[in-house]
Amino acid sequence: MGRPNTWTQQEIEYIERVAGKVPPQVMANALNKPLSTLKTKATVLGLGLNVPKHILEKHWPEYLKKKESSHAANVVHP
Repeated sequence: MGRPNTWTQQEIEYIERVAGKVPPQVMANALNKPLSTLKTKATVLGLGLNVPKHILEKHWPEYLKKKESSHAANVVHP
């Protein structure tokens, strides 16, 4: 016998609606679930949780990685 389903239909719909638009930690906090559990559920649902950089810059700048990348495509030199 497996673990009981702890996800409501509203929670699953929320994940499907905001995956890739809202940082995973914000989603986990909103759902009151551990981040690892959210990541597992997203994988089961076939959803990616990566948020594009331009969305993070506009709406979630505090979730941008602090470490600057040295990739030429990501760095603009004056």
